[in-house]
Amino acid sequence: MPPYRRAMGRRARKPTEKGTASDPNQACIVIVFERDGQDIKNQSNSDSTTLSIRQPLVDKLRAADLIVQEEWSHHADGDPDARVYVKVSASPNRLKQVADVMGKQGKLKLRLRSSDPTERNEGPWCAFRQHMQSEFEESSEKSNSLFSSLQQIRILEFILEDRDKMAMGPQLVHPKTLQAGYTPLEWLFKEKQIKGFFRMHHEPTRKKLQNQWVWKWKDKQPIEQIREYFGEKIALYFVFLGYYTTMLWIPALCGCMLFVTQIYSRYKSGSMDNPWVPLYCCFITIWAIAFSAGWKQLEKRYQYEWDTITFEEEEENRREFIQSKHTDIEFQEIGDKKRTIYQCNATHRKQALALSALVVFCFISAVVAVVSAVALFKFRLIQWLQPHGLSGGGERGG
Repeated sequence: MPPYRRAMGRRARKPTEKGTASDPNQACIVIVFERDGQDIKNQSNSDSTTLSIRQPLVDKLRAADLIVQEEWSHHADGDPDARVYVKVSASPNRLKQVADVMGKQGKLKLRLRSSDPTERNEGPWCAFRQHMQSEFEESSEKSNSLFSSLQQIRILEFILEDRDKMAMGPQLVHPKTLQAGYTPLEWLFKEKQIKGFFRMHHEPTRKKLQNQWVWKWKDKQPIEQIREYFGEKIALYFVFLGYYTTMLWIPALCGCMLFVTQIYSRYKSGSMDNPWVPLYCCFITIWAIAFSAGWKQLEKRYQYEWDTITFEEEEENRREFIQSKHTDIEFQEIGDKKRTIYQCNATHRKQALALSALVVFCFISAVVAVVSAVALFKFRLIQWLQPHGLSGGGERGG
């Protein structure tokens, strides 16, 4: 079979045409298939088992108006490491069509243009609507493109996971077959129909971040570029990391000064104890409170700036929680839509809390017992040493 044939009799685009998977500005998801000895390139009539698995899935992807490009590994036919890499992307018009569906559900938001055309990242966030595309700010990653590579990946995942009928996804796995908590690609991997899947990097942006961020650790972090490429969650982590590293300079400098005073005290009196130690402990307590309050303020600022205040409410449940035997499933009807709610079983929750409390109590009791034993041992040791003319400090009495 030709590697660029499209299903439904559509003409495949050449790999050099704009908007194909080989375009460096086009984000794509790569699905990895195994290849056996009978799976030969450009031959669709072989009796290959791997071809019989791969070809129906590839045809479904092409029928869903996705751009599909097959690339073959350089291993010989029959080699256990032989693979076929299927790169899946979408044309700009297809991305906008699905982005409009996601925008109606509040799952895709873009920045509106600022009143000052020279300023970026200053406008408010708004759910994407196709008729308003001229009002949105273009991505800093790509020229003449509304969506960043991360947003394109999210749109592609929305299509592949068949989250909405309006997206006209490929339905790689029948809904009745797909278990709760799995995406279609995860299910195919579990069933060993594919060897894996991954998202491709946007190479120009990756190199730009590497030059302007990774190798320039003295400069201020490009947080907006990090957010646009990696997403809000990872960007917020680096915001915290930068704030934490900066705030650590204060106790570090004060600790160095304390160490100098301890050395001086040791030289003068023979003991490292000095009145600055308890003051430093009090200072660290105050610093920790100020650090926590400052981080909360900074976190709220970025939450408002990136419109992620309701992030925890929109976060999806983990697969392990959904599939757990202790999870209760409830269905709620909101209008003409059904909503699935997963809740932990009340009895199991109480048992888990009681067990946790018991474990914590045991550990606290063990700590108290060890500390008491050490104190008692020290007291008995001093009592035993005093009749022999030895003090607790190890010096002979007068």
